[in-house]
Amino acid sequence: MLFDYVHDPVDPATPAACDLVRHADPRRLRSVRAIHGHFPIQKYDALENCVRAVLLREPVDNVISIYFYWLHLIESGHLDGHALFQAFAAERPGIVDFARYPAFRHLLSRTYFGDYAMDRFDVIGDFAQRELYLTVLSRLLGVELEASLHAHRTPPSDAREQTYADRRITSALRDVLSDDIVFYERWAGRMTG
Repeated sequence: MLFDYVHDPVDPATPAACDLVRHADPRRLRSVRAIHGHFPIQKYDALENCVRAVLLREPVDNVISIYFYWLHLIESGHLDGHALFQAFAAERPGIVDFARYPAFRHLLSRTYFGDYAMDRFDVIGDFAQRELYLTVLSRLLGVELEASLHAHRTPPSDAREQTYADRRITSALRDVLSDDIVFYERWAGRMTG
């Protein structure tokens, strides 16, 4: 398995933004059966005989999680990061303004997937059904995946729980993230594998 977190399309300076093909030469990746990370799917479009799988998360829940994870990074002294993270650290926007950042406002519908034909995926999981997704993916790959592992988990906080409970905030987030919500509702949970 290959991990790719270097070419995150949320990062405005990702090397893949310059030339996706140069950063994913399929000839050197022939033995790769799975790639995991944050990258534009088009980067690996030329790979043959590989499983294409993705785990989508409900957009409001996802943005709340990312927002509080980034706050956690800043509060714990982690100040390194790409330009968008640096802007966030300097500005410290409220969560609705954070959701308006173009990369997050259209995280699913444009930032990660753009015009990609989603039906090319073998399985499209729903984060709310993460264990089922990992079971299906395990079967497709022929390897045992540990469903209890959860990297980069956002630590619980009272502020995060208050955000979930505030209907004005969650309603405003649903308005801002409406395109991604439509995308998510159309594609999440397609477990055809």
